[in-house]
Amino acid sequence: MRQSSDSDYQRTLRVRLSHPEVGDLGEGSITFGYSCVPCLVLDGFGHGISLSEAQLAEGLLAQADDGTRLSLFNCDCSDRTLFPAFVIDREIKTPEFLSFEVRYSNVSEWFFQQMAIEGNPGEKLEWCSTPKPLVAEVSVADHHFRVSSFYVGTFEHQGEDRNLHQHFEFRFTATQGHFSLSEVRERSLRFSNLLSILLGHHCSIVSIDVSANGKHSSRLFCALFKSPPDEEASQDDRMSWRKFFAQKSDVEDCWDNVVNQFFRSAYQEVIWSRVAGMQNWEGFWEYRVLGYVSLLDSYVSQTFKKGPPTQPTKRLLRLATELNAVRPPLSPAQLADVLKAATQVFSSNDAFASKFQELIDTLDPDVLKVINLSQADFETIKKLRNEVAHGQQLSFKGPDITPIEVITNRITLLLTHLFFIDLGLGRDVFLGCLARPLNKLRIASDVNQVHLDRTLKPTSFFQVTSQALQAIRQRSRRLLCSCFVRDRNGAISYSASHSEEIQSASRASGKVRYHELLCLPEEAVTFVGDAYFEDGAQIESIHSTVLIDLAFLPN
Repeated sequence: MRQSSDSDYQRTLRVRLSHPEVGDLGEGSITFGYSCVPCLVLDGFGHGISLSEAQLAEGLLAQADDGTRLSLFNCDCSDRTLFPAFVIDREIKTPEFLSFEVRYSNVSEWFFQQMAIEGNPGEKLEWCSTPKPLVAEVSVADHHFRVSSFYVGTFEHQGEDRNLHQHFEFRFTATQGHFSLSEVRERSLRFSNLLSILLGHHCSIVSIDVSANGKHSSRLFCALFKSPPDEEASQDDRMSWRKFFAQKSDVEDCWDNVVNQFFRSAYQEVIWSRVAGMQNWEGFWEYRVLGYVSLLDSYVSQTFKKGPPTQPTKRLLRLATELNAVRPPLSPAQLADVLKAATQVFSSNDAFASKFQELIDTLDPDVLKVINLSQADFETIKKLRNEVAHGQQLSFKGPDITPIEVITNRITLLLTHLFFIDLGLGRDVFLGCLARPLNKLRIASDVNQVHLDRTLKPTSFFQVTSQALQAIRQRSRRLLCSCFVRDRNGAISYSASHSEEIQSASRASGKVRYHELLCLPEEAVTFVGDAYFEDGAQIESIHSTVLIDLAFLPN
């Protein structure tokens, strides 16, 4: 039976400790859970625990008076204190597992977006639009396994209330060999990183259950980093799914490839782990700058091993001239060695900047323009990172740090784009995710909204004359909808009369079908929604726009 503990779970028990070969080791107290380091302290004083490293690793048994049996593996020992890396709430002799199941925070809401319950209480309730399971067959150099999502639902009856609890978990099943305890923890944490960056919210581990035979499971405890509470979480849970960067529908058709690409990625172990971990950062803003900019530096250094050839500076050229005049003259080999050393010490070449430029040259220009990280932004944040790293006085004086926070968020957004590229997700998927208005990362990055709309919705942009644009800017702002007319030559102009007509007719009839309000053929009237009008020098954005095309009207 599945247990209902989570990442806040912590328990202390009185136990008797024993080893299968050595026998009884004494009594003591053990504290374990996900939010603490497991620790067992034997009672009294005297000699410490005398076990070899192999015996400590292979497993000990802690048995409580209430019958609870805990298997302890990969232990470290200090005198009479034991620190097990893993605690399993059942007696396990061989720590090899056919499968394990992990529950992650935030992920259930990601699935629930596609779920609905229909029917009437007391009659019949039916789940409709059940989310399609996410399944991936992963093949990496050292392991083959399957990852699949599954639904968990339970009813609780308390007095007049019957409560439904439901969530989603992921099951990892070995298709070749077994999982060791270290592999269970490693795969669980790495998959947490994948979900965290995709969703734009940290998906921490809530619980892990392991099974040796794929049938009976036991709860596994190990020390995990606990995410801080999300103080900005919406109080309206019905809309909480909108906070995610990527939606499940964005990746479900290519999920197998996404997961395989992630587990094979050269950036998985360090860079993506730390990008996901930085989502938990709570502290001084300078160190957030240090973290994200250093991760970008690490990415470009790993991707572009060698920077472009360094051009000799004027000082180095002068040094070469002076060295040639030295008497007795240096040999060609000596001269080359001296100039090489001088180049390494005194060259003004900036490896980070040059490799960053190489990266920029490989990326989609539309995506870069939307992310809106300028060269000046990069130079500012790089200089600030270096000053923080070396404990120097900051050149940025403030007091308003908002510009620095925005640039840092753009660096985060760029790293997220690089993550999408690494998983084989194209620019359209990334821009589609970025177009969702309520995502925290998008809001905090102050993206180029006009270019984002131009890239995704080019038909919402209209060229007009300077006179027409001036008339548009002088329109009445009290109207709920602005109407425009495109004549038979393609010229577009604002129509105050039609805008007033829509306003009056909608109030009188309550209709929202604009062609009916205007008494025109349906094909001649288009609701554009958000539209942009530009004359080549200036641009005006308008919400709720209707376009009448005279080409569809009789002469």
